Amino acid sequence: MHNKLTIDQIVELRNRMRNGTFDSEYEIKTLIRMGYHPDIADLLVSNVVLGFKDELLKEIKEEKETRDKKEGFRGIMIIVSVFNTVLGENNMYLTLIPVAIAFLSGYFGFPKQRVLGIAGFVIGAVMMPFVYWSCLYNVGSDLIRIIIATAISFGPAILVKYVISKLKNANKD
Repeated sequence: MHNKLTIDQIVELRNRMRNGTFDSEYEIKTLIRMGYHPDIADLLVSNVVLGFKDELLKEIKEEKETRDKKEGFRGIMIIVSVFNTVLGENNMYLTLIPVAIAFLSGYFGFPKQRVLGIAGFVIGAVMMPFVYWSCLYNVGSDLIRIIIATAISFGPAILVKYVISKLKNANKD
């Protein structure tokens, strides 16, 4: 009479749960056919399911924290760039402050994709003052200038992050 699952069986059950092909009744019946007592089979499957749910809950919490951190750093980066652009009057030394903050935001805000975060944020921080002060003198309202400059500056930054991520994924294959 068996009373434990092997590591391979546990991995197989977790893979089925992750893929969405898991059926607890079917798994219990499979274990009974393999020689497990019905109560033990039910307990073993329940333990695997509960362990998987705990793992999945941890993953979801970590993903939410990472997403919140990304959004926070993204907001900080845009605010610093806009603030520096409006008050900096295209001073090259004041442009270095958002570039340094962009580097730190990309590094700490995107721990799994640091190169992408740094590249995108630095490009946006460098482009913002130049777009605002050189291209948008015809626009009368400062708010509209800021919105247009932000879109023009961080649009290519997002595009660069996307292209670099696709190139990194292509290199993995």
